[in-house]
Amino acid sequence: MKELLNIYINAFLIAIILELSLTFLGMPLAAKHKLKNTFSVKEYLADLLLLNFLTVPLVAFGIFALMYIKKISSL
Repeated sequence: MKELLNIYINAFLIAIILELSLTFLGMPLAAKHKLKNTFSVKEYLADLLLLNFLTVPLVAFGIFALMYIKKISSL
């Protein structure tokens, strides 16, 4: 049980790093094409933050599944 929790925490950290890096890479592109005023910038950043909060656990569970399958297949 402790080992599964360790794998999930590692997957969660990987998912957070992946989501933040994709967000920071995508912000300048979206700012160049979509955003015209300060209100839309704030609205866009709030949307990105909400999307990150919602998708990090899903991505973490997918990474967890891949890591667990890899661990089981190596036994």
